[in-house]
Amino acid sequence: MEYTVEGLERSRNIGFRQGDILGLVLKVFLNLSNDLRILDLGCGSGFFTRIIAKQCNAEIIGVDINERLLDGARKLAKKEGLNIIYEVGDIRNIGDKDNSFDIVMCDVVLERFQVITTPLSEMKKVCKDGGIVVAIEPFYQSFIEYYPETDNETRNLLLKFSRADRNFGLGPMLPESFNSVGLKNIDFVTWFWGDIGYKILEFETKEEKLQFMEENLKRIKKFLPDSKQLQKEEQLKIIQFYEERLKFYKENPEKLNRDMSVRGMPVFIVKGYKK
Repeated sequence: MEYTVEGLERSRNIGFRQGDILGLVLKVFLNLSNDLRILDLGCGSGFFTRIIAKQCNAEIIGVDINERLLDGARKLAKKEGLNIIYEVGDIRNIGDKDNSFDIVMCDVVLERFQVITTPLSEMKKVCKDGGIVVAIEPFYQSFIEYYPETDNETRNLLLKFSRADRNFGLGPMLPESFNSVGLKNIDFVTWFWGDIGYKILEFETKEEKLQFMEENLKRIKKFLPDSKQLQKEEQLKIIQFYEERLKFYKENPEKLNRDMSVRGMPVFIVKGYKK
């Protein structure tokens, strides 16, 4: 997958749009303070790095293998007046930084690796004794789409569809993976990556939301026939539901703001201590 600054920022802003609240959660959960050295690996556009930087005046370094993403990260940090150092590097081989950081973190990165103990071991290596290793990863199999207007049969069908053919997701696996590399006192909190209805965000209009719904319907029609977990009759019912929903909001766009559906999934934020 080819990542772009714009794509990463848009995705993160939707899933973690209440970034100030997430920042406070991380501040308490990680005991953030100004005297720490923090390393964010696979930082991409620096979305999570900036959230941390807004909570403390620590020395913060973001590392990514993609120089183009780092250029974007530097520009965004400068725009927000944040003092973050960005460097090119590989989470699998961080180099001469052993025992250097109080907190070593990565955010929605480990899922790219077949064997996640490799990057986790490297994270542990560069963490100071008594420091914290942190990983943030989703739980895809708990993805939900809830629509208040549906009956129980349709609701259960849409729940089945929401989870059909999805990867499991690393979130629930992180505690055992942390344990396997020798991290101690492992704990976690969760965040819900999602949205309420077709919420009008600052950068979107109702017309753009309707266009999103239309494109989403096209994707559903394209990929449903390949599903190994949904029967043909179920597929037709799912398509009919989304077609009727799109038609309703096209005819009544003013009601988009009153849509109280919920879409999303839990994200695990896991920490472990290096003893």
